Amino acid sequence: MRSVLNWILYSNFLIALGAVAFTARGFYLLDIADQMDIGIPIFAGLSTLCIYLLIRYVAVDRIKAYPKDTRWTFFLKNIDFFRTVMFISGFMAFDVFIRMPFNVQKALFIPGVISVIYGLPIKFGKKKMRLRDIGIIKIFLIAFVWAFIGTVLPASYVGNYPADPHLMQRAGVLFLADACFILAITLPFDIKDMAIDQQNQVRTIPVIIGREMTINLAMLLLFIAGVMYTLFYRVWFPSDIDFTIPMVTSMVISGMTIYLSTKTRNDVVHFGLLDGMLILQWLLVLIAYTYQAMGA
Repeated sequence: MRSVLNWILYSNFLIALGAVAFTARGFYLLDIADQMDIGIPIFAGLSTLCIYLLIRYVAVDRIKAYPKDTRWTFFLKNIDFFRTVMFISGFMAFDVFIRMPFNVQKALFIPGVISVIYGLPIKFGKKKMRLRDIGIIKIFLIAFVWAFIGTVLPASYVGNYPADPHLMQRAGVLFLADACFILAITLPFDIKDMAIDQQNQVRTIPVIIGREMTINLAMLLLFIAGVMYTLFYRVWFPSDIDFTIPMVTSMVISGMTIYLSTKTRNDVVHFGLLDGMLILQWLLVLIAYTYQAMGA
């Protein structure tokens, strides 16, 4: 059972599934589910799996210097397998990418570049540095890329059709709400990695403002996201399907999970429950969509 749990928590397959769910959820939230191409969420999942493994793989020497931890021990023990998965998922993601409409390929350029160089060492003069090592900026890069695949990517694909002229406007507002949500559920990971970040002299938000203030900030961001989701459907962009309840519910459950993360350092909370919020949100949205569509 422990071996199975390790594969679920540390293999990055769960976060890849989260990317699939979060992208698919975007089609529903933007009221364009009927135009969804399954290849778009699949691309998000494959590219996420490849990038997460690539970041780990190029940092092997650094990982070996980390304090002993189940997560890193598991990765190093299975590094040959993960290297193979990295190449296969990367090849498959590229195959899906070249089949996408050109406007989607263009839209993916900036988040794609950020994702690739996020964990790769780049030489600045005589010093090598990774984007994720530039202190406070790393969490905003994560929020940008994830909010992009959850809103702009679906909108960019459907925007290839002569559909809703206000689609990108809705996607922009939803992008901001999603960014707040992603920031909130990512902050506990920065708290968990405080020792490693301090060891590498990376000044993250928890390192700067402290653990308690970081948790308060995460809760505030969830509240802001919940308000924005509510205004999105009740005031700014009312539609036939109202997703206010599932979105606010996911904010409440996410808040409870973040609070739980302050009471335990168990990896199940972080790599299972917090990452699982992406999947839960899609399930809640899907249930609401099915229920309201049947009622209509």
